Amino acid sequence: MNLKLFSANILKWLFIQTNSRVNKEKNFSGDINVSNIKENISIIRDNWNIPHMSSKNKNDLFFAQGFVHAQDRLWQLEMSRRIAMGNLSEAFGEIALPTDRLTRTLGFNRLAYQDINLINSENLSFLQSFSDGINFYIENYPKPVEFFLTRIKPKKWEPIHSVAWGRVMSWTLSHGWSGALTRQQIIDKVGIDLAEELNIIYPEKNPIELPNGFEFNKLSLDGMYESITGPFLYKDMEGGGRGSNAWAVSAKKSISGAPILCNDTHLPIQIPSVWYINHLKSKNYHTIGATMPGLPGIIIGHNEKISIGITLSFLDNEDIFIEKISDKNDNKYIYNNEEIDFKIIEETIKIKNKKDHIEKIRITKHGPLIGGVTDHGKINISLCSQALQTNQMINGLFKLNHAQNWDEFVEACNILDSPPLNFVYADIYNNIGLWVTGKMPIRKNGEGQLPVPGWTDKFEWTDNIPPKNMPHLLNPKSGYIISCNNKITNKDYPYFLSHSFMNGYRAKRIEDVIKSKNIITFNDCKNLHTDFYSIPGTLILNGLLKNFKSAKPKVEKVLNAIIDWDGYLDSESIGGTVYQVFSYTLIRNIVEPKLG
Repeated sequence: MNLKLFSANILKWLFIQTNSRVNKEKNFSGDINVSNIKENISIIRDNWNIPHMSSKNKNDLFFAQGFVHAQDRLWQLEMSRRIAMGNLSEAFGEIALPTDRLTRTLGFNRLAYQDINLINSENLSFLQSFSDGINFYIENYPKPVEFFLTRIKPKKWEPIHSVAWGRVMSWTLSHGWSGALTRQQIIDKVGIDLAEELNIIYPEKNPIELPNGFEFNKLSLDGMYESITGPFLYKDMEGGGRGSNAWAVSAKKSISGAPILCNDTHLPIQIPSVWYINHLKSKNYHTIGATMPGLPGIIIGHNEKISIGITLSFLDNEDIFIEKISDKNDNKYIYNNEEIDFKIIEETIKIKNKKDHIEKIRITKHGPLIGGVTDHGKINISLCSQALQTNQMINGLFKLNHAQNWDEFVEACNILDSPPLNFVYADIYNNIGLWVTGKMPIRKNGEGQLPVPGWTDKFEWTDNIPPKNMPHLLNPKSGYIISCNNKITNKDYPYFLSHSFMNGYRAKRIEDVIKSKNIITFNDCKNLHTDFYSIPGTLILNGLLKNFKSAKPKVEKVLNAIIDWDGYLDSESIGGTVYQVFSYTLIRNIVEPKLG
């Protein structure tokens, strides 16, 4: 059989099948009879296919939202559900087993069942209505072509799946543990002095926290660990590629005489998008903005009184503990010279065309064991993370959606236990503000920058920063608020937050532009959203390259291109291209000889 012809025929057949299914599936006009709603629902799609939903009661409204999520993103919902509940291998076979092992070990499925007991009855009814909308679509409409290709049948959506998926997203937006492992690996490779010289331990000198010269080398984390950055979870370690910009301008600096709030979230670009834009209107509830498929309401956007944007705060709310397993019994670990029983959970993972895998999960007082460490016998590491504690994220998000003023906004923020985010705020009363959410641990010793001994109580978490003491800001004298993953507080703040903040150049660029103008227009904000000016690039240009000369014509031509560069990294910039190649090569030449 001719391979090219076969492939072409398959593509032609898929095109025909996909279009016929889409035409049947995308029933965007007409009436639909639904037995389990109380009143009429209206769904109007605009020119960008964004759904605008309205109903007289909120339960019917969330039914409509579940319906359109399924109509537009059913395959994404199916994948999210399988990731959250650890059921990927059942559909995809052994290739997905490492991811299922990880998610079962971290326990998103188990934690979701704890969390759902904390959701109040009204919000639980909203979740059920949202699930009913998804299921109505599943039961009555053709499925996207992905289901046909994979021979997967979508399962019934339940409220627990929304809660579990929220858990996954909360963990992927939390930080701290992978940085600790990376810092230790670098110290093991080059020593503490060179590690400090590279600012691996930032920003001040921080001695190794491991007592008695104990070190561990050659981290040996199996495929379960590698799956974190794989095709299913795609978590960027320590926020690589993730971040966000947000700024709020007060009424006195705004051309409209009312506050302006801007936000662009830097989550990884993917198809379909991680975000879903929708508009919801009912009695005493009217919001528009973006949520994540599988989560009701909105996460960023506005209602009739307040608007909210989010950025990652990069708080360090995760630690790695080195655990000692008993020499006598693998089901016990050492803590303060005593042998303590692991909490042992066995998870059965079904694998397509293979026998079931039994994952034996061992959990210490710090958290689950997540991987082995070689060379030191019975040593293992556990993950202690606020994202793996019980939380009220669903209650918090619904409360945030309903908030009508600053006080109600703060109440919502204070029950958003995870993930740690900067919520930037503006309202119709001319207030602008910021509140940092998420539980932040207070450590007995150290700052979690390196893995620490778990066999002693020396490095325990003793408490959390009280919600009222989390960093916040309301109507600053400057007339603006900027949040770009930059450092949140100065040295006077009494609690440790993190050493993992971004470098602050994005924030400085926005501040420079705002400070240069007496009044900020909408066009100013639009231009900032698409601004390519590189402050680090201009620093390297002026501090290192400005006076370079070369006798080689080709080198001189390249030097002239960067010396004449205006600092903008747009797609047409030759000087910007030279800068990017130069900075990458420079950094690599500095660190690679030692780090490999």
